[in-house]
Amino acid sequence: MKNAEKGFTEKELTRREMIGTMALSSLALSALSPTTQAQPVIEAEQAANNVSNGEGLRRIGEIKSKGGKLRGTIRVTNQVRRIPGGSDVMLRYYEGIDDSGVIWPPTSDPNSAAPYLPGPTIRARIGDTVNLVLVNNVDPSKFPNSLDTGPGENHATGSGCDVVKVPPNPVAQYPDQVGDKYPNCFHASSTTNLHFHGMHVSPRGTADNIFLQVRADKTISPTDPKVRRAIYDVFAAPPPQTYAQMPASWKNYQASLIGNYNKTAPYNGKRGLPPDLRLPIPSPTQENFPEWAIGVYPYNFLITPPPVQGNSYKMGQAPGTHWYHAHKHGSTATNLYNGLAGAFIIEGQYDDDLEKIYPDLRNTEKVLVFQEAAEAPDLETTLALISPPRQKPPVVNGAQNPVIDMRPGEIQFWRFVNAGVGAGWGGLKASLWDKGVTVKQTAQDGVQFSWQSYQEQALLESDDNFASGNRVDWLVQAPAKAGDYTLFADLNRTVKLLTLRVSGSEMNPAPQFPTQNNYPEFPDFLKDISDSELTPPGQTVTFDYVPNPNFKTAPTFTIDGKQFSEDPANFIKVNVGQAQEWTVRNPTTVPFRIPHPFHIHVNPFQIVEINDGTQTFAIPEGKREWWDTRIIPPGGYLKIRSRFVDFWGQYVLHCHILDHEDRGMMKVVAVEDPPAHLFTTAVHHH
Repeated sequence: MKNAEKGFTEKELTRREMIGTMALSSLALSALSPTTQAQPVIEAEQAANNVSNGEGLRRIGEIKSKGGKLRGTIRVTNQVRRIPGGSDVMLRYYEGIDDSGVIWPPTSDPNSAAPYLPGPTIRARIGDTVNLVLVNNVDPSKFPNSLDTGPGENHATGSGCDVVKVPPNPVAQYPDQVGDKYPNCFHASSTTNLHFHGMHVSPRGTADNIFLQVRADKTISPTDPKVRRAIYDVFAAPPPQTYAQMPASWKNYQASLIGNYNKTAPYNGKRGLPPDLRLPIPSPTQENFPEWAIGVYPYNFLITPPPVQGNSYKMGQAPGTHWYHAHKHGSTATNLYNGLAGAFIIEGQYDDDLEKIYPDLRNTEKVLVFQEAAEAPDLETTLALISPPRQKPPVVNGAQNPVIDMRPGEIQFWRFVNAGVGAGWGGLKASLWDKGVTVKQTAQDGVQFSWQSYQEQALLESDDNFASGNRVDWLVQAPAKAGDYTLFADLNRTVKLLTLRVSGSEMNPAPQFPTQNNYPEFPDFLKDISDSELTPPGQTVTFDYVPNPNFKTAPTFTIDGKQFSEDPANFIKVNVGQAQEWTVRNPTTVPFRIPHPFHIHVNPFQIVEINDGTQTFAIPEGKREWWDTRIIPPGGYLKIRSRFVDFWGQYVLHCHILDHEDRGMMKVVAVEDPPAHLFTTAVHHH
């Protein structure tokens, strides 16, 4: 049917046909780089390590909620760690601590480098209160080319960006040869925070506040009585809505730390910062939360329950596979290359219903965290201006091509998290298994499928379901025949993700996949966003780039023609409570195609229409999955719908190729609550 207004021909295709057609015109994320149009090369160590050495899949240690409270500590520190298949390098990493002590990572051999690993898995339930302490004990002297900046934008180096020189060339490879300018450059990678990716919670204060910057302090210990007192007082009260509501013990403690930091921080060979670099000491009565904290920060928020009589929520938190990671602008890519990410599992009715079908589900569940291990972005570590980009071999729970054991015919529940910086490894497809393995997808991006979507399995052969930031839930059934079965990352079957080893006695009776009668109940708040809910006019958002002359240096990445800016004139503004339809475009096709993954914080979205650059496909009601990260086809667009409900505040949308985000491909979303909460002043996130 010809649509005169939209200028395209709608085709009646099945979802599988649509995705198959789109795959022909999409380039896998792993074939892209922010630095060059050349095709990537698999690092040499991939070939040597692509064959499984029999190493079993590591089970990641967990911080678990008890009695409705998730309590624990995530400590950021650093040491020499061994990149799988690579070298021993100084990296930052996460340590997990609960009431029993340090639960992750396991103690390593003191005579060799510690293994590269993700952070601890965090596991909670819908309606729990999160009480997490973030401690930043990184030693910045171990990362001397990446220094912190202050509120004044003059840095000791004169640029504010990381500086990397390759002798004997006196001109810095980075940032000078690239042309990046502060704050949209790699910088300040020893400062950190936490982003709770996939979570429908407040973007303010002690929740998913990515504008926070926690400076490193090696001397702070979570067992220090002063720290414990200040943290206890925060957690003893309801989640604060303003800084004035924070307990006096916390405000006094941080004021003393900031004052000491300003007096003692090194600058130009001396101790003490000049006025333009000093961190401001916040007023104890101010409404807005301060941008900076020193050494430690308490995260205190409720995992949003579903809308029921007695609460005011319009959406709830979807139970499912989510994750957390460092999100300091300018260092997000560096910190994720180092490994600062982990799974955040939120359980609910979805899990309870699956467990009724598979009573041993929680014992056999696999949480699979995919990462790209590296010391720093390519622009800072190689002559990437003239070399093909390196595709980092996938690392799964700290190992390449680990082995998972199953019995013949057994069904297990696997949770996949792509915590990589930019790689998609070609999409997570059932057809990339060796013949005999059967797979059913039950969720995308931590949001369960409806029965209709589960029946259709439209994303099971998608090129776009496992970009950086995406999560996928699978029910995996082992073949009846014993042996090794490989899941590959690519159609050429050259890169192995993992190996399934089938052995032992056959399951009797053989388990079955869910039926309509026992499939997990689908929450009402996840029903499709209807036409009648929408508030016009919506938004158009364009992800693009400006090539540098002759493409000899990295392009400048933009959204709506501009790099990330703190100017409120560049914010996307929406009123809380609205549902809107946006068009998200990606015109980057010449000289090469970049499938930018669009990610937005706080609120998931549904796709109602996709243009792959050549054809447009409408997705009918009842068949619209929920996403928080989705590749925008090169030369095409996504038409999405989202509910901006429950939480006002400022957060961001950005490209989830995180090198692009750090270098400017990010924009502020300001959800206003008029007349009390309007955003007319600048924010800082650098």
